[in-house]
Amino acid sequence: MEKRIFYFYRPAELQFYTSLASIVVQIPVSILLVDLPTLEHSLSFKLFAAFLLNGVFFHFQSITAYVLMDYISPVTHRYVRSFKHVIKLYFLDFKIHYIDVVVLLILQRELS
Repeated sequence: MEKRIFYFYRPAELQFYTSLASIVVQIPVSILLVDLPTLEHSLSFKLFAAFLLNGVFFHFQSITAYVLMDYISPVTHRYVRSFKHVIKLYFLDFKIHYIDVVVLLILQRELS
């Protein structure tokens, strides 16, 4: 019987394990660094709803990214993300750093 050395995670499993790791780090750090009595007075239902909605959208974005990376190579994914950032910066009239252009050219050369 052949043993599989590598186990390939499904997108939902990747999302679960990365979220679990972030909770393990964030809860102790939040307890140490956040002033809880001050935070209790500033909490509202509107803020809680915004945090909850942000978490749901982040979850869907992460699952979508993992599924996309399952279908395409990581280099292609990185190239598309870099191109998206350059286009976004161009349309929002931000300054584009020369390193962004160099990385985009290197990735384009690798994909050709």
